[in-house]
Amino acid sequence: MYRVEVETTQGSWAVFHRYSDFREMHVRVSSWAAPAGAKLPPRSSNRENISSQQYYRFLHMRRELLDQYLQTLVVLPRAATDPIILNFLGVAEHLVVRPAPSHLRRRQPRHLLRWAAAR
Repeated sequence: MYRVEVETTQGSWAVFHRYSDFREMHVRVSSWAAPAGAKLPPRSSNRENISSQQYYRFLHMRRELLDQYLQTLVVLPRAATDPIILNFLGVAEHLVVRPAPSHLRRRQPRHLLRWAAAR
């Protein structure tokens, strides 16, 4: 389970997701996110053939790669209005999202994420 800390100019909160949630989101946004360089890290290594310490290192590396993945996604202009991304980040539960006035629609807010593995 991963804890995703979301910080915006309007507040901050945390949401929790399993790797499968990241994978499901990636499948749904990959048509526009993958060409921009957003790459989901691998699910797992072969757990049977590695030591506990190697597996811990793998999990640590995957957490860092998931962080890079989210950082790549949230700076894309479409991410600020994509319902899949906003739902993943828990925006609907934490913010009242109102459509921007037409003269401001080209400016899209960027979400800054910090996260760490949940314990």
